[in-house]
Amino acid sequence: MILLSKPRQKRTDSRCIGAYVNGLESGSDLMTSKSPLKRHPCPEAAMTDIKGLFRIVKNQCGLKWKDLGRSLRFDETMLEVVDAKHRDAGESCMEMLSTWWYGACRDATPQTLIDALTDSGLKDVADQIEDYLSGRGSSNIHDKESCRTYERQCSGGVFQQVSRSIGDNWKVLARHVNPGVTEAVLRGIDKQFDQNAKESCLHVLENWRQRNGRDATLETLITVLRTAGLAEIADDIDGNTSQLLLSVF
Repeated sequence: MILLSKPRQKRTDSRCIGAYVNGLESGSDLMTSKSPLKRHPCPEAAMTDIKGLFRIVKNQCGLKWKDLGRSLRFDETMLEVVDAKHRDAGESCMEMLSTWWYGACRDATPQTLIDALTDSGLKDVADQIEDYLSGRGSSNIHDKESCRTYERQCSGGVFQQVSRSIGDNWKVLARHVNPGVTEAVLRGIDKQFDQNAKESCLHVLENWRQRNGRDATLETLITVLRTAGLAEIADDIDGNTSQLLLSVF
């Protein structure tokens, strides 16, 4: 297993992908989670445990797989062809990734996937891919280095405590964790969760974690809460850090 250096950015070869999409339209399967591996045209990339990488992406992307596809330079028609074949978002994601991996020729590398995940607002998944490639995957979660990393990251327990306490101030927090957010987006979130402040806040915090990956630390969240004028919530989290972090494991 090797970690490839970042390649020079190129446009994906649409002719290669187009040929694979034609195969999809005719009903052929490239690679679902149960299908066998095929050989990548780039010898170095072929040495990568690509199914392991794809499983991580499949399990974490959810409905955002189309955003990833757009960052990998699929057009909407290609994505709709893949989506039409599967009822499950995870299988659609695997099909799209396989089409890209074997259809984008030598431009399809692990680093290109990491860059596309980051561009799609899925930096948390990109960080997991980097850890997997460098041997710091979930199987090593209890070694000293991994534990120090997890101690700095926000757990679900932290988000639950913030969302229970914040009330209508979730919009204030949203503007601070994502300064570019518009009022229209905030109204959309409010409508999506039927004006449930707790669920809206959880959505905002999960998106923040997805966009920032390992940089979405407990210390950063506490600082943002104080900056947003929510010092009381920040103090509660700071005082209960040890207990809240247990929810990671």
